[in-house]
Amino acid sequence: MKGLSLTLMLLCVLLTSDLLTAQSQSYHQGRFSFSAGVGLLPAYMKDKSVSNSVPVNFRAGFRVSKIFSMNAFAGFASATTDTRSFGDGFATYLVNKSMAIGIRGQMEKEISNRMNIYGGIMLGYHFANIDEYMAGSRLPYERNLDAPTPYDPNAPEGKLLYAAYVGTSYFFTKTIGIYGELGYGISLLNMGFTLKI
Repeated sequence: MKGLSLTLMLLCVLLTSDLLTAQSQSYHQGRFSFSAGVGLLPAYMKDKSVSNSVPVNFRAGFRVSKIFSMNAFAGFASATTDTRSFGDGFATYLVNKSMAIGIRGQMEKEISNRMNIYGGIMLGYHFANIDEYMAGSRLPYERNLDAPTPYDPNAPEGKLLYAAYVGTSYFFTKTIGIYGELGYGISLLNMGFTLKI
């Protein structure tokens, strides 16, 4: 909920600043872009986990040419699994708080003055902080290294992330629009607002 509130607050600030400066600025292509969105299809859906908060993501981009741009990406998600019992007889659940950061290169094609489609690849790093808790007491649970476990307790917290994505943007004004995107990252399907300056 905090992530959604932050996203809405950021949107209000961006809308206000754009409206205040719209009269004094002449229109240009918009070499810089900023986007904030929420995930509609969490990446941990296959684990039958429940999202603790709406996955959120932020992007800042620079348009290198008419058809190519580079973007910095950051996203956060938190999910909890169902309660499960393993060889030791204890019922536990996992809480996974994950963050992804990366650089994205994308190709863009204008469909009309207001709409474009894009696609590209992302190279980044994914951090996962996984904790196990007792179902009844909700206290942290420490397993022996040789005990049956739903995850590897010695697994590295971070790993290289590479992904492809496709999306579309629609602009209500010359600078403010919305986007929808499909691809692997902090969520499999994202929607949000975008601003170009």
